[in-house]
Amino acid sequence: MNNLTLLDCTLRDGGYYNDWKFNDNYVKKYIKDISKANVDIIEIGFHFLDKKKDYGNYAYIDNQILKKLNIKKNKKIALMFNGADFLKDEKKVFKKLRRIFNHKNNFFDTVRVAIHLKDLKKIKKFLNFFKVKKLNVCLNLMQINLVEKKDLVDCLKTLNKWGNVDIFYFADSFGNLNSKNIKTICSIIKKTWKKEFGIHAHDNCGLALKNSITAFKSGASWIDGTIQGMGRGAGNTKTEDLLSYFKKDNYFPNKIKNISEKYFLKLKKQYNWGPSKFYKIAANYNIHPTYVQLILQDKRYKISEQSSLIKHLAKIDSKKFDPNYLTDLNKSKIKLSKWSANGWCLNRNILILGQGNSLRSSITKKLIQKFILKKKPIVISININNFIPKNVIDYYASCNDGRILVDHKNYNRLGKKFILPLNILRSFRKIQNKDLFLDYGIIIKKNEFKCCNKFVVLPYNESFGYVIALSIIGGSKNIFLAGIDGYDKEHNAYIKTENILKLIRKNYSNISIKSLTKTRNKIDYFKL
Repeated sequence: MNNLTLLDCTLRDGGYYNDWKFNDNYVKKYIKDISKANVDIIEIGFHFLDKKKDYGNYAYIDNQILKKLNIKKNKKIALMFNGADFLKDEKKVFKKLRRIFNHKNNFFDTVRVAIHLKDLKKIKKFLNFFKVKKLNVCLNLMQINLVEKKDLVDCLKTLNKWGNVDIFYFADSFGNLNSKNIKTICSIIKKTWKKEFGIHAHDNCGLALKNSITAFKSGASWIDGTIQGMGRGAGNTKTEDLLSYFKKDNYFPNKIKNISEKYFLKLKKQYNWGPSKFYKIAANYNIHPTYVQLILQDKRYKISEQSSLIKHLAKIDSKKFDPNYLTDLNKSKIKLSKWSANGWCLNRNILILGQGNSLRSSITKKLIQKFILKKKPIVISININNFIPKNVIDYYASCNDGRILVDHKNYNRLGKKFILPLNILRSFRKIQNKDLFLDYGIIIKKNEFKCCNKFVVLPYNESFGYVIALSIIGGSKNIFLAGIDGYDKEHNAYIKTENILKLIRKNYSNISIKSLTKTRNKIDYFKL
């Protein structure tokens, strides 16, 4: 039987749930305990070459961070790069890599590079760089189920020729492989690749452990695991299970029990990863697991609505993850709308209603109703409102593809006008009652906010910015908000809203926007 190398990548793959913001004290204990368990290599995190302010330290691992963690020199430490990061600006990339690996007391033993097959031939120089630095080099080929046999063989022949890769990994990125698939892939690899190879398994269908063991029995000598299975989407093979299965090979599963239950189990309860029917659907249709992860974490969607979104993703190309994809599902070209919003609310107050929990309070509802009686605003609800009765709402509005997808069946029963980009609605249903809708278009352009008569230019497909634009071009007197509670500062939705607000203040500085309810966003408060 082949020698086994267990690699734990909890701090790398698990970071997709907490943005790589792990508690340093618990990380120190994790390293200590997992070393006692005899895990062979610890993949301590990523090093993304582009900085994002909402990511924690374990997304930018370097020697300085490892020094603070008191890593012992005899412990094998791995670091992963996304191969796509190497393709942006070669000079800048090499400059960053030299800085990372220019430390005299280098802690790293192994570097892993995750790539899609199409990018293989573009990263040869970077693999050479790692070999010159005397690092153990792993190449992780993602989405193996989409790779044809001939292409896999060609890939391995190329790597044989280059001679700069020590371990070849295949990743079951969609978590949809079974034992038969694993045996076939391993057989192909063994015929062409004479060095070691490994598997990185995802648990969408609950088969990650079985597939990892099958791969080992079929010749793979490197197996990835994460504590509590913490990892992107449904998660990975549990390190606890691997240690137990291979216990006879001098591994000690009890040594990580404490850190597993006291830290990572709490994270699991917080973020709720693991196999589910939704991840299984995603696996069957090659849907990138992060889409499912984001949908399941979004509390605005009910279970039936989550199911509708995931099933719709199955109809379109959703193999590659795009953080803006869920708000731009049908990717259709913007057509010029027919309705002009110019002056539609001239000199009127506007009250925009969100879906925040601040609207649950009966006291708040009464205060808002008093405000409506006093200020006589036009009331616009962003999407269908669950808290404010429809009799006080004048219009509903949305531009968000995902929200329109799950709400459109209920539009007719509300008996109110809807303002939205009609071409988005047409992608989901035939429009019978055209009088129900006012067609206001949307164009997405980075870092732009511009209100035009028949459309708005926004940096993101976000309904908040869309409705503000409607109010501005309509000539509103004052804009008031309620139920726009906002998100934590690290959340992507918070960052998008703040960017939209900055553009509004820059381009339309005379516009007054005030919130009647408490909000995390930087919006002036109007006392009811």
